[in-house]
Amino acid sequence: MEITVEVVLDGISRMEGAGVLVQQIPFHGTFTCKAGSGVILPGGVDTQVKRGEGPLELSARYILEGTTAEGETFHFYVENNGSFQSPEDNKTRPTILTDYEPLKYLETAELTGTVESNGEKVVLIKIDRT
Repeated sequence: MEITVEVVLDGISRMEGAGVLVQQIPFHGTFTCKAGSGVILPGGVDTQVKRGEGPLELSARYILEGTTAEGETFHFYVENNGSFQSPEDNKTRPTILTDYEPLKYLETAELTGTVESNGEKVVLIKIDRT
């Protein structure tokens, strides 16, 4: 069950210190999955930390609100974590919580995510079972 999220970046807040870079990137966007489609609710943020020559560590948290073909509203809470040593690294380890009973199995499923640039301020995230 793939979830595809199109993320539009709203800006970047940065802090640089002795050997560390921290960025917080708020975002909005849309998503689709077999259950339906919808939007990222306000408050989604990706926090990225890079210490020296170490990997770029990211942790994004957001809530998706969707509607099924039958008009039922559902939500996913997504926490998506990753550690990237190079631009070719694009795998993440997402976890999902949901209020939609038919997809509750996602809460305990092993999930994998990918992150791809889809334009200057757009990122495409795909989440699927491992």
